[in-house]
Amino acid sequence: MCNCTGNVAVCSGHRHLLSYIPKLPAMSIGVLLLILAISLVYRYRWHLRYFVYILRYHHLRLQRFATERRSYQYDIYLSCSEDDVDFILENILPRLEHELNLHVFLPQRDGLY
Repeated sequence: MCNCTGNVAVCSGHRHLLSYIPKLPAMSIGVLLLILAISLVYRYRWHLRYFVYILRYHHLRLQRFATERRSYQYDIYLSCSEDDVDFILENILPRLEHELNLHVFLPQRDGLY
């Protein structure tokens, strides 16, 4: 027990309390930052929930895309009017098929017409 009198600056029983004085501002700032973080999470909880949902959706979509091995017969479906078929056959298709090595489906050439 402490027998402090009013004229004693610091008694030996309460001397350990002086070590907390320099730490007090840091602890109060820490508590304020914690309260601020909790209030921001609470305020924007639906935005955060939506953000997590979108991240999960994109992660699953990319994971599914990486594991799915689809082999397609054609790389590109090229649609054009009958007036433009000659231009497509002479200028566009050679570049796509020979230079870029893509398999192009042109309905007028490959069988729908």
